Amino acid sequence: MLPTEFLQAAWIAMPMGHTFPAHAHVWHRNLSDDVLAQESWVVIRGRVMCSFFDLDDSLLSTPILNPGDASFTLAGGHTYKALDEETLVYEFKTGPYYGKQTDKRSI
Repeated sequence: MLPTEFLQAAWIAMPMGHTFPAHAHVWHRNLSDDVLAQESWVVIRGRVMCSFFDLDDSLLSTPILNPGDASFTLAGGHTYKALDEETLVYEFKTGPYYGKQTDKRSI
């Protein structure tokens, strides 16, 4: 899939304990609208502990997702941690993708 497409998709294989820095996606101005990258994960194999953050970066909840569960980050921020070996998730988010420096801010 091209990074300029409106819908981005990926599969992500993670070893137990794998995580990434908590972050929120930022607004982009394109020719027709203001666009906020929104993201969804579907757990295919393993378990994932999520941390969801409010608009003011305060922690909202830390649910554990099992195979078949999905998360939806529409605003605010998130991070995930794989709880099992060979965890596999499908990720879907709005594009286009401009890169980490432009699309995310750290929490």
